[in-house]
Amino acid sequence: MFTFGDYNVPSSGPDVTRAGTPPWFERSVLALTRAFFRLVEPGTLSYHVSEVIRVAWPCLRLRREIHRFKPDVLLLPDHCCPGLLIGKPAHCKIILVSHHNPARFLDNPLWRLHSKLDGRLTIMCENRVLRNVDTVVCPSEYMKEMFAKTYSYAGPLMVIPNLVDVELIASIPRRDIRRELRLPDDSVMVYIPSAGNIYKGSRYVCEIIRRLSSHTSKDLGFYLSGSLTPELSYELRYAPPNAKIYAPGHSSYADNIAIVKGCSFGVSPTLIESFGMTLLEASYCGVPMVTFNVGGNADVVCHGKSGFLVPYLDLESLIGAACRLMEGPYRESIRRETERHAREIFESDAAAEQYHRLMS
Repeated sequence: MFTFGDYNVPSSGPDVTRAGTPPWFERSVLALTRAFFRLVEPGTLSYHVSEVIRVAWPCLRLRREIHRFKPDVLLLPDHCCPGLLIGKPAHCKIILVSHHNPARFLDNPLWRLHSKLDGRLTIMCENRVLRNVDTVVCPSEYMKEMFAKTYSYAGPLMVIPNLVDVELIASIPRRDIRRELRLPDDSVMVYIPSAGNIYKGSRYVCEIIRRLSSHTSKDLGFYLSGSLTPELSYELRYAPPNAKIYAPGHSSYADNIAIVKGCSFGVSPTLIESFGMTLLEASYCGVPMVTFNVGGNADVVCHGKSGFLVPYLDLESLIGAACRLMEGPYRESIRRETERHAREIFESDAAAEQYHRLMS
């Protein structure tokens, strides 16, 4: 394993080589690229090109290490285009995992306007990487479709879902935060993942909390994972009195899974999704999710069986489906089916075997 995002992080063993970008170089690249795009495309958000330039430092070092290692097969991510400088080792097959694709962030009115030039330049870099790629793997049918629309590539293109560490999830004990919120043990606890992230639908979080709370006279618990923006924190001050909110900020993976296991169901108003890893992890915890039918969500959630998919941006349908899950007997039947469906459809050994066959 070779990593390009770990500056001054010691390797955890002889099989892991870690590299990263010095902070001063990262700051310099960000300042220069921001100044450039502010000049050529003022008022737009640009960060993809800066990410490509930023990882040049560690990838040049990893190029030597990887070529010395002489791999038979090299798996590359598309995010940051590390393959641009790592190149193709001799007698090596390269599998690119397309899980990011900057084209997805263009022309969407629901978040800040992204620079088209920034996207085009990054796509040019990835097309250069694709000259050395033997096979492309996408985590969902949506990402496969986006890849075909975005890049110039005539090689094999296939879908293999992301792997989940099922044993790790099973080993994490459930943590019930109801008592910390002074809620009865049988209270409904709603999980809203990445609540402060604009791409995950932060603009809808307060309205979801308000509408679900108005649906019942009982107190409701809400677990908001991830960091919150100052704007969202301010809005949450005016949440209904029966809405009891737990928002600890950034948590470790294990801490987050432990709390998710104690939730009744989840609502994810995400606006963009390559695969829906959060939805899948919640499913393994037996927590049904309600989400927009966008991106790769349909690959993960089976509508009416392991959760609900509602039309994109249809907030009424999103809240209506969530209200159905507030009904105890119905929710429990869905919860049982949710975990069973995840284990049947996304058995990690099967996905690993697909990669194994591909490498062989």
